[in-house]
Amino acid sequence: EARHYIEKAREFASGKSEFAIEVARLSVAELVIRQDEENFNELAKMAEAVQDDIDRAAQAEKDDASRRVRDLRMRLNGTLSQIECAAVLAGSQVFTAAQAKKHVDEAFSLAQGLCKETNLSEEDRFIAKCNEVQDANYRVMWAAFFDFDTLENLAESARKKATRLEGFDRENESIGHDAAVTNAGYRERFRLMGWYRELLKGRCVDRWNPCEEELLTDERVEFWARALIGKYLGAFEAAHGNWQVAKKRFDLGEKLLAKSTKGVLGVIHATICAEVFRSLRKSPDREIARYADEMRQKAVGLLESESVLTLGKADWLAWLKNPGIGQFPGLKYWY
Repeated sequence: EARHYIEKAREFASGKSEFAIEVARLSVAELVIRQDEENFNELAKMAEAVQDDIDRAAQAEKDDASRRVRDLRMRLNGTLSQIECAAVLAGSQVFTAAQAKKHVDEAFSLAQGLCKETNLSEEDRFIAKCNEVQDANYRVMWAAFFDFDTLENLAESARKKATRLEGFDRENESIGHDAAVTNAGYRERFRLMGWYRELLKGRCVDRWNPCEEELLTDERVEFWARALIGKYLGAFEAAHGNWQVAKKRFDLGEKLLAKSTKGVLGVIHATICAEVFRSLRKSPDREIARYADEMRQKAVGLLESESVLTLGKADWLAWLKNPGIGQFPGLKYWY
């Protein structure tokens, strides 16, 4: 529905130089909405078209360095970095990890520059700081996929930037504190994902703490991010033989997505169920082993649905239907 209204607005504004910024902003918004579609060839073409729209906006502004233009370039680079990471993991030849790193760094640099401006209103300064913190998180994301040795340092740097949000208040509401908590959900998801990937590679993982567990039940964190945090924490607990605790973490996460049976949320739901099965299937507790197989069946049902599309569907189904044969596909997935 959002895409429909974006397209209508673009039709109205297209070709009118006075609306060039608005057209570019709509183009970025559409790319953000479509970034999880996994059609990487089409997304690459879309990104080129968005870049053209931003260039036209810069011409209309008669200033390539205007705040509005730099803000659009920041958003494009941040979105591209996520698309490129997913494409590389999926085995696409359209993008590279180096390209993703370039766009991560460019988004962060632009966000920092926008934060340093001195003539901002309190609200604009808060938004600029939120954007900087978000782009700092994307650096954590890239490290989780491609440079694990830098993960903890980047996560700590992002954490320090997030604490600077704490001082923003509005109408007796601690919007800064709420924003910092919401941000922590994204940052820790990326960080835990990096450790989860190390676990799948055979590494012993013991890097989790009560703070991360608290995020599981904090409604200021996006529900799907909380579900993924539950997935990672459950996998860590299971690897240490803490079967009951692992089941509790998994159950919390999976139930947050109970109604998610379509699109990217359906894929995330299915892969969480698959991880439950991978982690718990060898539990000596019969009840937990039975729960693991129920999750396996749920994952198969979700992935066999026509409303759940992912490039790795065949790999996931093959492993789930023949567990123990072939490699678990988790390292090819970005959630």
